[in-house]
Amino acid sequence: MRAVIQVDLDSLWTYKRYLNQELAPSGLDPVYHEAVKRFLDIFRKNSIKATFFVVGSDALIPEHARIIKQITEEGHEIANHSMSHPLNFSSLGEEIIRDEIKKSHEILERLSGKRVRGFRAPTFSIDERVLKILEDLGYVYDSSVLPSFIAPLALNCAHSLLGGRLRNISGSNMRFANTPLCLYRPHMKNMAKSGQGKLYEFPISVVPGLRLPMHSTYVFICGRWLFDWGKRELRKRQIPLNYLFHGIDLLDTAKYDLRLPFFGSLEKRKSMCEYILRRLKSECELMSTLELIEKMDGAHDFCSASGL
Repeated sequence: MRAVIQVDLDSLWTYKRYLNQELAPSGLDPVYHEAVKRFLDIFRKNSIKATFFVVGSDALIPEHARIIKQITEEGHEIANHSMSHPLNFSSLGEEIIRDEIKKSHEILERLSGKRVRGFRAPTFSIDERVLKILEDLGYVYDSSVLPSFIAPLALNCAHSLLGGRLRNISGSNMRFANTPLCLYRPHMKNMAKSGQGKLYEFPISVVPGLRLPMHSTYVFICGRWLFDWGKRELRKRQIPLNYLFHGIDLLDTAKYDLRLPFFGSLEKRKSMCEYILRRLKSECELMSTLELIEKMDGAHDFCSASGL
């Protein structure tokens, strides 16, 4: 079973926004100088190569730039996570979206010394306009689709709890609940369906059948059985696993007065992350996102084989 590990490097300021604090990156962020180092230590210990999705404005901070260079030097892939991590990304004007992608793209390529080929929209807020811009800019893949009925409700609930008021986040749209679970080429007029586009979509893995989200946030809440169940069901169907972590997963959030519902202590989360990564390392063929896509490129039936 092939698998990729992805880490969204959403800095602390992106979460503080939900607490009605309009912040922007202004110095060394604890997600970088604490959490990223913990992730790199675990990856190094287990000989794992991952894909890190980086916000361009964070990369402008010299201390962050050094850490991003270290990520690259240790053999991990750098991918684009927009310039300023705006809410409701796909509802922005087309030129603003293009600018968000292009500015971050140029910064990350200059820092890493490598071509940036992958993208994830902030809060999974993706649509066909964004895909077209990515295709125009020569991207190989997007990884913004979370194919679940539950995820959109959970996302809005979590953001509303954090902000203390009702929020409607456009990410993880319900229209993607029935998209393919595996790597596919999206239809450029309806990206929820397979088509003949140049770009690949690599959805974040969910449990087949009920389509329950199974990435780290949900495992912290529900327990390791969710991860084990999802991995087992994906293996049965021979679907490559795309496992998502967030930088904040390995941050002592209480230390920075960020109380995330049901998130648990740093010790608990670190133990869970190590368990997940050990299982993936021992039971899967791990590689970066771009490597997996290059290996599967030309296999036109990678979705139809399971009928998903």
